[in-house]
Amino acid sequence: MDWKDLDQIGTRFIAYLEKVFREPRFLFVALETEDDAQRILQDAWGISELGAVGDEAVRILMLWRDAMDVPFRRQIQLRCTNSFSLLQPPGTTAARTLQDEFENVVRQGPGFVLDMVKRQLKRKRDAKGTQRADIERDQRAVYALQLAEVIREAYLPVTHQIEVLDDPNKAWGRIFGSRRSKTLRNRYKAWQRFRSWLVAYSGEVWPKSLTPLISFVEERIDDGCSFTCPSELHASLTILEQIGRVPDEKRFSSDTTWLSHSASWKLELETHARVDKAAKPYTVAILASLEIFVMDLQQDLYARFIAWVMLIASWTSLRVDDIQNLLPETLRLSRRGFSARLARTKTSGPGKVHRQLPVFIQREISLTGHDWLQLVLALHRWTVSFIRGTTWCHITMSIGQHFFRS
Repeated sequence: MDWKDLDQIGTRFIAYLEKVFREPRFLFVALETEDDAQRILQDAWGISELGAVGDEAVRILMLWRDAMDVPFRRQIQLRCTNSFSLLQPPGTTAARTLQDEFENVVRQGPGFVLDMVKRQLKRKRDAKGTQRADIERDQRAVYALQLAEVIREAYLPVTHQIEVLDDPNKAWGRIFGSRRSKTLRNRYKAWQRFRSWLVAYSGEVWPKSLTPLISFVEERIDDGCSFTCPSELHASLTILEQIGRVPDEKRFSSDTTWLSHSASWKLELETHARVDKAAKPYTVAILASLEIFVMDLQQDLYARFIAWVMLIASWTSLRVDDIQNLLPETLRLSRRGFSARLARTKTSGPGKVHRQLPVFIQREISLTGHDWLQLVLALHRWTVSFIRGTTWCHITMSIGQHFFRS
């Protein structure tokens, strides 16, 4: 359909039609009677009386409409046919392209993002430029997505709530709150052991009753499991049901029968377990030897630094994981003593009430009379001249390994 056969009315009228109606089909719809044609001509010329010239223009417009009637109706029929071809009969689903399937995996499943996070973490480790905070964040993302995959696989109630969000992948990583990466790792590993057993036992990925849960723990106890096996499974079940938004009346973790079995298992395992005792502390001779080693200028500076950190950990009762979270820029030595700050512990850090915790050792602390704390003054110079591309995180990790072996 076009504006042909209307050139007889004039180019000014054609310009008006293109401006107001844009396409001939809109003009066709607006033309029903000769009165409609006359009003269009009056609007185009801006006058109320057209005279004989107007009557001729009306006749030309109506002839144009009659000539366009068949092509226009054919076009309407074609549009209707094309529109109905896109509709699917009730109860059927539209065929999905490979691109649609790929986008569905990316948007709804945390498994794809989990692989990406793992590859990203591996590249950072290979580059040997990862800081402690970066490792914690990346590992937390990995274990959070692995637990999210467990929830999505079991299709717990929270799955539907997350899938309707604009960015489900980001939501999967946030539903675990501020829990530390090691907490998420322990929960995931404990549940994976039970899940593997459950798949072989019943072919399911989520228990439908207490029977498989109780049977699993009983088998582990018969095989000689550790004291923490039932409690680890209970903790994993609890967090998955809480995060998965399982209704309270359907939660196995709060079932009276399950709690009674857990208490009985704990009593039985405590009876046969070894008596808990604290690790042996360093002897006075060991601490004195470490002080002498720190002050020995003939020894390698790296080894002296390891001995110095072992003394710091001993006098401040720090765990190896706490040593890795010491902030190098906060190391200070004054007449009063040595001070530093911990970036993150089990009870402090981002997402906790306390962001950082202080560490302090009095300057006079020494068994040999040597001022072994003064080595902190060379830390920054040693970091620049000897470490080069190695990060503080890698140094403290290696210190932790030496610390454990000693």
